Order: sequence, then C-alpha cells, then structure tokens
Amino acid sequence: MTLDKDREYLRQFVFPDWLPAALIVAATTPFAVYWWGLIANGSVAFDWRIFVEAGERAWARSPDLYEITPTYSFRHSPLLAYAMPAIAWLGTTGIRLLTVAAAFAMPTWPMRLLAIASWPFAMDAQHGALITILVLAAAWALRGSRPAGIAFFMLALLSPRPLMIPVVAFLLWRQPLLRMPAVVITVVSAIGVLATGYTDDWLAVLTSRGLDPYSAPFNLSPTRLIGSWWIPLGLGAAAWLTLHGRPGIAALAISPYVLPHYLLFGLLELAPPRSDRNRRPASALATQSQRSATRQPISDNAASTPGTRSPVPSRYRQYERVDAPLSVHAIEELDRCR
Repeated sequence: MTLDKDREYLRQFVFPDWLPAALIVAATTPFAVYWWGLIANGSVAFDWRIFVEAGERAWARSPDLYEITPTYSFRHSPLLAYAMPAIAWLGTTGIRLLTVAAAFAMPTWPMRLLAIASWPFAMDAQHGALITILVLAAAWALRGSRPAGIAFFMLALLSPRPLMIPVVAFLLWRQPLLRMPAVVITVVSAIGVLATGYTDDWLAVLTSRGLDPYSAPFNLSPTRLIGSWWIPLGLGAAAWLTLHGRPGIAALAISPYVLPHYLLFGLLELAPPRSDRNRRPASALATQSQRSATRQPISDNAASTPGTRSPVPSRYRQYERVDAPLSVHAIEELDRCR
C-alpha cells in the first residue's frame, strides 16, 4: 500500500494534474491573443450588454424580457434581471476587471495561471459572461468553504445552466451542511420568481433550444457532430464522473452545448474535494506512527513522580495497545480534538 502511494506521488511529480490543461492552453494561445486584442480595441461585452438590457426591461415590466433575437437572448432567472441595476454601474471595464480578480482568487496557483493564460478566460472576459466567477465559487465550495457553496447555489439559481448540475449534486452529496441552506435558497428563489410574473415565460425559454446552439460555430460539445444523440451518452458520462469525484469534467459532459468559456469548469479538476485533500499517504502515516512510538510513553509509575503527567486517562484506553502505549504527544492531540 505504501509503495503504491509513493508511486502515485512520483507520478504526480513527473506528470502533474495540471500538465494536460497547460498543453491545451499553450496550443490555443493564438485564440487567447486574438480575444485580448478585441478587449484592447474596446469591443462590446455581448453577454454583459444583454444582462444590463434585461434589467432595464424587467424594471419597465416589458413583456419582451425573454424575447429571442440574433442580438438578444436572456435565459436566466428574472431575479437576476431585477438585480442587474445594482451592479450595472460597473460597466464593461468594471466587469472585466472583476473577472480578472476572480481568476486571481482561485484556490491554487495552477488554476490562477492557467485561467489567466487561457483562451476560455479571454473569451469570458471579453463577453462579460461571468463564468469565471461561477468557477471561483465552485472551486472554493469543493474545497470545503460553506460560504462559497451557498454563493454557488445562489448563482446556480440565478443563472441556471446544465453544466452546473454535476457540481450542485456533488456538493449536496459530499457536504451535508449545505443541504438545508440549498433548500432554503431554492424555496426563496421559487417564491421570488413567482412574484415577478415572468415564471411562464422563463420556463418556456428554458425548455427551448433557442437559436439552435448545437450548430453554433463555437460549440465544442459532441452535439456539434451527432446532435441530440449525445444527450443520453452525456448524462451517463456525467453521472459516472460525478460519482468518481470529477464534477468539473462531468459539467462539460452533461452540457448539450459547450462554448469555449464553459471549458473553465475543467479547472475544477485542479481543486480536489476536501476529503481528497485531507487523505494522507500511507507512508506519511507510517512515519508519524514511528515518531509517536519513539516518544516516551506514559507509565503508571509516572503518576507518583512530581512534575510528570498522570497516566493515560481511562477515556483514551481504547486507543492504546500493549505494544504501542499512548505518548504524551498523542494524549495532547486527543485532548485538542475533543
């Protein structure tokens, strides 16, 4: 077992998890340079413009909030539309700077550097699509942050996309403390949506395919080649990947269309869940056991010696073995964990 763990750590050293992503980022560098050029030339943030316009339509009680045209297609919660005036003042420059800040706030340096250098990030910044912010919340949530988990649930209800389903399912499965907040947030969101009067329109646009995203020029999903045949295959792959702790890749598998900036969800593979990060190699555990064994164990005679600790408390006898009595350090650790 120890040998297998040591081999795994050697493999991680020679072939780290971030290497495939780095190779893809390097191969798509020309696209990233092109999109940064669009930003430098003051191009329109297409998605951000739609968000702002949706806010204006919602507050004007326009019946065309969910109108679909070649230049306008709002498919998010009406609550997001009503919330937009509160952040619309950021403007195009502000939302792009916030996107960059979100990339630098990722949990690990490989995630930060790969995000900043990637074509999907450049496209997200250019469009103002907020995908980087979603990935930021998901990454910290997977690493055990409860506030980040709550934030991700809120964002998933405000801007629902199929690729969020595996992440939501994984968080609810692996982090029970998030279940009650998720229920409360869902109920509040449902009541809020009903109160807006846009419920029917929103459900109608959610269940439609809009402008045929399967044949969109930048659709990177298998649906581009085989159409709806991929849907059941993607669902099965997403379920398998989620059960095996790969919600990032599962998110891309389940989505019926994958735009380039959606690939940022693949960075979640570099943010291992909390339980995986806390798992220590057998060699490290063996080393700790050896160190503990070399410490002076507490004997019953020590109780009569002034200035020494008392014998092992009875509440810890179950952890003691004849051949490996509990050391002072072990008792201190047990006391600290109580």
